[in-house]
Amino acid sequence: MPRAEKIAQLIRACERALNAEICIYDYSGRLKEYLPPSKTYHGNSFCRHINKSTECCGTFEHSHLFRKYVETNPDGFFKRCPANVLEYVVPIRGSEELLGAAMAGIFISPTELETQMPLLDSMARLRKDFRSESLYASLPSFTQDKNEDIRELMCAFARRLETLVIPNKPTTPAHKNRKWMIENLIGRRFARSISLSDLAKELGTSPSRARHIVKEIFGLSFRQLVKKYRIAQARQLLLFSNLPIPQIAENCGFADPSNFHKSFKQMIGTTPNQFRQHHRNV
Repeated sequence: MPRAEKIAQLIRACERALNAEICIYDYSGRLKEYLPPSKTYHGNSFCRHINKSTECCGTFEHSHLFRKYVETNPDGFFKRCPANVLEYVVPIRGSEELLGAAMAGIFISPTELETQMPLLDSMARLRKDFRSESLYASLPSFTQDKNEDIRELMCAFARRLETLVIPNKPTTPAHKNRKWMIENLIGRRFARSISLSDLAKELGTSPSRARHIVKEIFGLSFRQLVKKYRIAQARQLLLFSNLPIPQIAENCGFADPSNFHKSFKQMIGTTPNQFRQHHRNV
């Protein structure tokens, strides 16, 4: 079976399992030749209706900051778009580069989304409220019990797509595999307590050896690396959400807001509030 046909079959199977539509953004230029054209943009009726009057969604999803969020969340994340609907996003990777992002949705977002998975919330909201329209009412609702199912299915989808796009993908060198494992652990656990012992268990080695591996690969201590990741996530939330700053601190693994404030200023050179206000006024 031709590669493009296998990929089309994979997309249809995932859409049936999720009761959602798949959309794939190609960041590398290496995916489009194998993808059905209708799957390279948001083609569902609701999105087409929204995009007739605004480019806000597309601007958000093609921004540099959105791509950085894709790169730093290997197991994916939820995205709440300006129209206040949800999608789940996973990265599609080559041997050493980000090829693109796959999105599954859209779902009606609950007022309070309870999930331990990362959430990227667009700061912008459309002026017109589309929730009373029939197209919105026809969308599937997101329920909390779908959390794990969506993540597992979309991660499996992305890995399968990678093998179809790059069938002879070279074996990842050991140090790059460890780098991925470290980033993956931090991506999953940054909002909670995470220790060098947790990393050692993940790598199958001793804490002292894990400390050496982190320093060798990243040039930072494990504590510094986790803090760097948490501040990066906080920057995204300051830019793309309306969450209060204490809530952002908690969501990014800082139990003490004053410690978050101090760490953010040390790393970024400005306070969280100053950072948010500056970028909203640009």
